[in-house]
Amino acid sequence: IDLSALETAAYIGAVFEKLLISSVIIFWLLTSIVIVPPEKKAVISRFGQVTEKNGHAPGFCLKLPWPFEKVSFYDAYIIKTCNVGFIPDPEKKDIIWTKAHAAENFNLVIGNGTEIISADVQVIYRISGFHPFFFSWQNPDEAVSAFAYRALLNETSSATFDEIMVRDRTSFSGALKSLIQSDLDRFSCGVE
Repeated sequence: IDLSALETAAYIGAVFEKLLISSVIIFWLLTSIVIVPPEKKAVISRFGQVTEKNGHAPGFCLKLPWPFEKVSFYDAYIIKTCNVGFIPDPEKKDIIWTKAHAAENFNLVIGNGTEIISADVQVIYRISGFHPFFFSWQNPDEAVSAFAYRALLNETSSATFDEIMVRDRTSFSGALKSLIQSDLDRFSCGVE
């Protein structure tokens, strides 16, 4: 009987068990290291409660190991676009004034309800208040779209077709911008 093979198997069994347990513990502890990508913010929640309202900036951060704390990533630094009055054509990347650029246009009733106009408006916005934007609204992008449609209707409903066509586009866009921003500020959306 060769006892060396039996001793070797017992030694490997003892070392393997310790190695397996220590590697599981190290892997579990590694779940406490978070790397936040450059365009995102991380929100750490401990047992479902947010621990920090402003989130963690891009880079490294530490948290308690899983399952005590979990991390969620949000696009906090990306400039977003909301299309109002049209659905863009996915094949066309640029909006050119003289060419059709929408897959579908929506008409607005203007004046006293006898005239129809199509207005293509792009609202470009960024997140200024992280916590209000992501945690005060169920769908903040749809809220921005709703406020933009409301501002566009307010600006066009009392005007006639001729008044809208001869109006300076810079003053029209400035009026839309101030109406949208005032609504967003009034409801604390965290958008500018």
